[in-house]
Amino acid sequence: MKFAKQLALRSIPTWAIYYIDYRLLKKAIKEFEIRFRAEGSSESSRDAIVEEFRLLFIPELDKVNDRYKEQEEKGTKKLEALKSEWNEKLGDAEKEKWRRDFSKLMQALEYLCDFTHTNIIGFQKNP
Repeated sequence: MKFAKQLALRSIPTWAIYYIDYRLLKKAIKEFEIRFRAEGSSESSRDAIVEEFRLLFIPELDKVNDRYKEQEEKGTKKLEALKSEWNEKLGDAEKEKWRRDFSKLMQALEYLCDFTHTNIIGFQKNP
């Protein structure tokens, strides 16, 4: 299966806009390769293409990195809050609520792990 389809299947729907735009980068690489060959493979052509690609690549990297940092920060704050809330003297209902909140945090961290892994593969992938 093509990676672009895998990415679509593996992505968390509510986070879709934060994933690498793999198709955009793949298309750009193919177009740059054609252009490079047509322009005679000169150093100046190569430098211009590298700069154009960098202008596409860096925002994608920043988008993924910003989402990661945001979610990591939220997770850290939530964990600290949960740690401070826990007490053996909590009632059964309070303990159950704490456990549900902790489960939600674990799910969010699993999403972050999947998000990170999928994007790492996307950035490493050759078109």
